[in-house]
Amino acid sequence: MERNRQDYQHDARHPFQVGEEYANRQGTYEVVEINPPFMTVRYASGELMTAEITILERSWENLQSPPEPPGAAPRPRRSPAMAGCG
Repeated sequence: MERNRQDYQHDARHPFQVGEEYANRQGTYEVVEINPPFMTVRYASGELMTAEITILERSWENLQSPPEPPGAAPRPRRSPAMAGCG
């Protein structure tokens, strides 16, 4: 069964809603359109960008994580080839 794109805009599988503000390392942005698997955002500068929802979601979640204490060992990063392992 194909999902209605509008239903996806409020889907619990991602945190984004059209008209709401979020941020990434480039700055604060407003979600203009969600058209899975992409979404279009407008930065405070007025710049429009279309990117994969999963990329923006990962960035948003990383910014929401508590900062690591100074001197803490870096978190291990898994390469895409290792995804799904262990």
